[in-house]
Amino acid sequence: MDFEAIRFVRLTQDHMFPTFDCGDDDLNEFLMTDAIKYQQGLLAVTYLVQINDETIGYVSLANDKISVKDHSITVNTEEITRQ
Repeated sequence: MDFEAIRFVRLTQDHMFPTFDCGDDDLNEFLMTDAIKYQQGLLAVTYLVQINDETIGYVSLANDKISVKDHSITVNTEEITRQ
């Protein structure tokens, strides 16, 4: 495989996926119908993984947080070092 041919492209409304099938109906449906809505709602951004303009996969990064007050997490700041 020519790894230099792999591109990560941010999803736009102009993208079409006539032959994309990852083998999971829910994930296929998310890409086809929901991913652009999530971007418009500022909930997630999706990047297509392409080789020669063919989409072979995708990754969506969710805009969310983990709140310390929502979890009982104890952090020992003495153990954290900066590199």
